[in-house]
This record gives sequence, C-alpha cells and structure tokens, in this order.
Amino acid sequence: MQTQNVPFTDKQEKLIVALLTLMNFAHILDFVIMMPLGPKLIHAFHIDAPRFGILVSAYAFAAAISGLLGAFVIDRFDRKHALIVLFSGFTIGTLLCAIAWNYWFMLFARIVAGGFGGILGGVVLSIIGDLFPPERRGTPTGVVMSAFSVASVVGIPIGLKAADLFGWQSPFYMIAAICAVIIPFAGRIFPSVKGHHQHASLHWFALMKAIFANGKHWIIFSFLFMVVVGGFSVIPYLPIYLVENAGLASEHLFLVYFIGGCFTFFTSRWIGRLSDRYGKLFVFRLTASLAILPIYALTHLPRSTEVVIFTLTTIFMIVVSGRFVPALALITGNVEGRIRGSFMSVNSSVQQMSSGVATMLGGFLAGSAGEGQPIPHYGHAGYLAIGAILISLYLVRFLAKEQ
Repeated sequence: MQTQNVPFTDKQEKLIVALLTLMNFAHILDFVIMMPLGPKLIHAFHIDAPRFGILVSAYAFAAAISGLLGAFVIDRFDRKHALIVLFSGFTIGTLLCAIAWNYWFMLFARIVAGGFGGILGGVVLSIIGDLFPPERRGTPTGVVMSAFSVASVVGIPIGLKAADLFGWQSPFYMIAAICAVIIPFAGRIFPSVKGHHQHASLHWFALMKAIFANGKHWIIFSFLFMVVVGGFSVIPYLPIYLVENAGLASEHLFLVYFIGGCFTFFTSRWIGRLSDRYGKLFVFRLTASLAILPIYALTHLPRSTEVVIFTLTTIFMIVVSGRFVPALALITGNVEGRIRGSFMSVNSSVQQMSSGVATMLGGFLAGSAGEGQPIPHYGHAGYLAIGAILISLYLVRFLAKEQ
C-alpha cells in the first residue's frame, strides 16, 4: 500500500487522530440520535412510525448515493480540502434539521446532512490509510471508531436530556455548534494529503473499471454488507423492544447508551491494539463469533431486571461495534493507494446503503405493532443478524492477506 511519507511528531499524530475522531463523532451522533428521538419527532410532525422510518433511512440512502457519485472525483482533490468542504456541508445540513418546521423540510434536511455526512467516513479512513503504514493502522482506526462509543456515552444521553428540557431541536443545534468549532481547527492542524494525486488522474471510466472490475473489491463490498446487516437489522428497534417487551422504564433508556458507551470507549481502542498485535483476521473472527450470543439473547429477551438488560446491552455494544475495528482495517489494507479515496467513498456508500436496507429488512421481519405495543417477532430480525455474521466470517478469509 502506498502511504504518505510525511514525518509527524507524536503530538501532531495525536492531534490529527483526535480531530478525525471528533468529526466522526459529529456525523455518527447526527445519525444515531434520530432513533431515540423517534417519539418526540412523531409527536412534533404528527406522523406515524413508517414515515419516521423514512426520515431515518433518508440519511443513509442520500449518503450512499453521494458516496457513489463522489467516488470518481474524490481522489482528484487534496484530502484535507475535501474533508473540510464535506464537513462544512454536513454542518449546514444539521443546522437545517434544527430549524425544520414540518416533516417535508426535515426530510430535505436529512437528505442534505446525509449527502455530505455519508462521504465523511470514507475520507476519514482514507486519510488514516494515507498517513499510517499498515502495521500501525489498527490503533488510529480503533481510536477513530471509538467515536461511536463517545456518541453513545456522551452524545445521546446529553442530547436526550437537552431534548427533554429545550425541545427536540436542541441536539441538532448542539451538533452544529460542535462542527462550527471543529472546522477552523481542522484547517490549521490537518496536513495537506495529496501524494495520491500523481496516481489520481485516471479517467472516470478507468477509475470505475479499477474499482468494479476487481473481484476482491466485490468481496469487500459483500463482506461489509454482511457486517452492517449483522448489527443494523436489530439496532434501530432495540430501544423500542427494551421498553415495550423487556420492561425497561423509558426514562432509564439513556443508561443503556451511557453504560455501554463507557465500556466501548475503552474496548474499541483495546480491540485496535489487539488487531495490531495478534492480527486483524483473528480479532475479527473472535469479536464476530462472540457477537452472536448477545444478539440472540437480546432479540429473545423476556421481561427482565435492569441488571440483566444493562449487562446484555453492554456486551452487545462491545462486540457488535468492536467487529468494525478489524473489519475496516482489513478493508483499507486491501485497496491500492492510488484509488483508496475513491474506493473508500464507494465503500462508505455501500455501508450506508447496507444500513438502510438492514433497517428495512429488520423492521419487516420484526413486524409492526401499535403505539405502546410489544414488537411481535424481534427474534426473526435477530436470526437475520446472526446469519449475516456467519456469512461475514466466511468472506473475511479472502481479505486475510493485507497488501
């Protein structure tokens, strides 16, 4: 793999990784906060659950489309400039969510936020791939992926409390404010990353051929699809199931994210270090295999005590999110440096599309229920997730040899 041969001090590396993590945190929080805000948005816009589901999916599908379109031009730009422009557009989209006055404007705002935010993940991982050699890539990937944990332990609880006190718009104002602070720091601290330019002058058709004519790339796309389905077919409906089926008090729902996030904030970094030490293939197989147990337990959970619920959801978050650290490190290690930015943009769109498809499939299998009613077939969504994990365990063997 080609990497950017630029010397950095330890302090500079930490600042770069910290900023990438903050950016990842902002756009992850913007996506995940929608699900716990569901009851408030349904009431505010006078919509039903299916129309709320469209709001959630709109971000993912917009991100998928923009990622696919952006794939063929992203490698022609300095990664630093591309990241700042995309992040600025995402900030505007998030602010539009905060000022939305009806359902249709909110839907438009989610499309804008998704269109810019969805590409961010691919650009962030491309920068890691360009600046860090393969043998050191697992650790920064783990740190950046810990943004999901921070969003869970800090972002969601604070966002939900702010929504209770000041209205559903508050979390979006909060995210937009964080983004506005990050942008000028990114402009000063990020290095120019354009060593890939000398190889990025491919015609769009040649670039498309380089990405889609490579059989290994299709294995990567299939692998990522299964990894995402292995989580997102059950994650969006977990809060509803815990409250309506397992008996968790709705006012204690934030503790699921707080406790689980506290653990995964540290375990995602630990998993990254384990990936560097023992190999990404081994660590993925371990975390993916372990994920099957809490998925089955949670999707078949009867009414239970809070101790049981919090224990299972914490284990679920650790291993289900933990799979992504070695998985993404494996993916970046199997892509040529000259097309890495474009490929990771396509890969990001595959990830977003997969989350949208997984959410719809999981909802179809789980079945519909009226307001305040238990989810009838959540276990079926769990079987889908487990099946996807088993397929991912088979596909990962083809990605074992990192370039």
